[in-house]
Amino acid sequence: MDTYAIKYQLIEIGQQFREFSRNKTAMFGLLLLLTFLLMAFCAPLLVSHPPGDMNPAIRLSPPDSEYLFGTDRFGRDIFSRIIYGARVSLGVGLSVVMITTVCGFSWDCWPVIFVLSMKF
Repeated sequence: MDTYAIKYQLIEIGQQFREFSRNKTAMFGLLLLLTFLLMAFCAPLLVSHPPGDMNPAIRLSPPDSEYLFGTDRFGRDIFSRIIYGARVSLGVGLSVVMITTVCGFSWDCWPVIFVLSMKF
């Protein structure tokens, strides 16, 4: 690739980003996704209690400064369980996208492979 082609691609990417950034709904979705990703990757820094620790003495406590979303019926911190659950959700979502991409690609390509393998 020459430098002219690289410059042209960079200009095109910039134009596409400007067009994307004009769409308020798309920008809100991007902000929400980035926030979700940041919270999932920084989970150990954001939570004060491990998600599986149980303390029956404080079960069903309301939200306070120590337990931001309160505790469940087993005394587990709900906030830390939500933050760590984001990791699981991202993993499931990513694996589903990868599986459907592979299945869709193979479904669309098998006729081409079949036709190319025929002897004319």
